[in-house]
Amino acid sequence: MTATLVDTDVLTDLDFMPALPCELGAHDIKCPGNLPAAWRVFGNCPGCHRRVDFLVCEPGRRRKVEDWTGCESCGHCHSWRDAYTVIPIEGP
Repeated sequence: MTATLVDTDVLTDLDFMPALPCELGAHDIKCPGNLPAAWRVFGNCPGCHRRVDFLVCEPGRRRKVEDWTGCESCGHCHSWRDAYTVIPIEGP
């Protein structure tokens, strides 16, 4: 049996970034269009300082930016806009 050499240099020339999924709960139901994530959301709960870091789609960002949310750890209720920073996911 002989091994077949594969030229993998062509793979470095590909301009491909996989679509990242939106990590919001109920994304399939509440985010129209079922789009991939376009934004990274991060911050800390003002109540317990638990670190939050997740990805959201554009419709999810628009929906949540004016929303209030409760911490999964301590239950503290806070404004989404005041507690988290939202930055765009950079392409390749």
